[in-house]
Amino acid sequence: MVTKISAAPFAFIAILVGALVPILFVIAMFTDGYWEFNVNTLSDLGVSYNETAAAIFNYTCMVAGVLIAIYGIGRMFIKQGYDAASGILVAIGGMLLVAIGIVNESYSAHIMIACSFFAIMAIAILVGAAGDVKNNRTITVAITAMVVVIVLAAAIGFTIAGLEVVSVIAMCVWLIAQGFALTFSKA
Repeated sequence: MVTKISAAPFAFIAILVGALVPILFVIAMFTDGYWEFNVNTLSDLGVSYNETAAAIFNYTCMVAGVLIAIYGIGRMFIKQGYDAASGILVAIGGMLLVAIGIVNESYSAHIMIACSFFAIMAIAILVGAAGDVKNNRTITVAITAMVVVIVLAAAIGFTIAGLEVVSVIAMCVWLIAQGFALTFSKA
């Protein structure tokens, strides 16, 4: 079993990625100049006519994907049961995020990769929630429940493009919460 101190770097990665990804995506959106919420998908940034916006988006996906995979692998080794299973799924999701940055919308495989990323991360969040419930982590259970309700409400009120943005923000909030839980929990 890994000690709590050795969990700190993985917790830091989750918090860092959860905080920086939305900021970098917003910078890419403003750099693009034409991107519109609920009209354009995030992946539209990866093929932006503005090369800087495309580079920011694609490199953010690749670097964040690597870091998320590292966090997931760390979670897998530090935790047990549902938490470890969630870590495996998060690591796979991280690798898919790297692929999103490499295989942009100009490739036909992009949509399959992007859909797989969102599906795997949704399952990872739900499996992680089961671990949170089992280990009586009421704060992370509440945050996960809030995130799920917001995403479900967004599915009703927004287009797929808008839902994608809300889902990414929700994943980032979940990552931050899980990072703090990894830092402070004993189970």
